[in-house]
Amino acid sequence: MSASRQNPAILIAEDDPGSRTATRLFLQRFGYRVGEATDGPGTLREASLGRYDLVLLDLGLPGLDGEDVLLRLRRDSALPVIVLTGRSEEQERIRLLDLGADDYIVKPFSLPELEARIRAVLRRGQPQPASGRIEHGDLVVDRHTHRVTKAGKPIELTPKEFDLLAFLAANPDQVFTREELLP
Repeated sequence: MSASRQNPAILIAEDDPGSRTATRLFLQRFGYRVGEATDGPGTLREASLGRYDLVLLDLGLPGLDGEDVLLRLRRDSALPVIVLTGRSEEQERIRLLDLGADDYIVKPFSLPELEARIRAVLRRGQPQPASGRIEHGDLVVDRHTHRVTKAGKPIELTPKEFDLLAFLAANPDQVFTREELLP
């Protein structure tokens, strides 16, 4: 896990501000560190930084829907994902679990049940990616130490520049619009 077991970090990917805020405040009461994303590209950007232990993923995200986000997360990492959605059909739940969701909760849901499910998924101790390092030729991006080297020489970047480079390096051969790259 990228965070300590005592204070796991949860990324809430939810476009509804009320739901996102209520979930964040509730989880913070239990000592979770909470980050937020409001759209699909932002969720991928945040998740690629290696700061989170689990993602709460709404399927109805703008920019890139939650299912596509789940597929990209599964392609690149073993970061646990709990899907939160209003879609309650059994076939839909089975399909998303088969695509790699670790759990699936139908809205509206109980916040205490959500927290219990988070504990259960984290308890499983799914492995994170073997390394927080992304290498492309002689460029190395280390998401854990926030260091970048080119041909072995350090490159100084602002935090925003680092976040953008880490996101692009984690999503090679993809084109993003300006809007997708801006927070």
